[in-house]
Amino acid sequence: IRDSLYLGVHFPGDVLAGWLFGALLLGAFLTFEKPVTAWFKSLRLWEQIGLAFAISLIYLAIYGGVLTLVNAKPDPLIWQENAVLATAAPVGESAIDPRDPQGGFTAAGSMMGMGLAFALANYRPTQFDCQGPLAKRGLRFLLGLAGILVLWLGLKMITPAEPLALALIARYLRYALILFWVLYLAPLI
Repeated sequence: IRDSLYLGVHFPGDVLAGWLFGALLLGAFLTFEKPVTAWFKSLRLWEQIGLAFAISLIYLAIYGGVLTLVNAKPDPLIWQENAVLATAAPVGESAIDPRDPQGGFTAAGSMMGMGLAFALANYRPTQFDCQGPLAKRGLRFLLGLAGILVLWLGLKMITPAEPLALALIARYLRYALILFWVLYLAPLI
């Protein structure tokens, strides 16, 4: 099939493969969620945190391997042309960068933050209650949002953009903290 579905990068086969992969993941989740959760909860706190960290590093290793494999092959020119039409990129700048490693570090840091929050929630549940007067709920919302903004924008402003390795580590930590805030600290407070 010659026509792409979106920006010249996805084709019907891609969509069908994505649906199949999603269905397999859903099936695996429905099959293994309870026993894996019970096993995870049986681990000591430091083991749970270590496992979350290890999973995020394994994800980064796989992501880096995939980037290494695709770096040898140039992107189709139509991707860039369609992206320029869709995004109005500034002159001289690329509209897309599918090989940018930032997305992988964002996802891995987010996994770490979720794992840390899940581990601590098993160790010390937050007992979050979303009930109460509208003003109290609004204040909770604003506090949670303020924490996200401080972590997301504040840490972004103070972390270095160069060297790239340091910037990527800072990005990993920033997103780990954001997810940890959202899933554990904000409800605890």
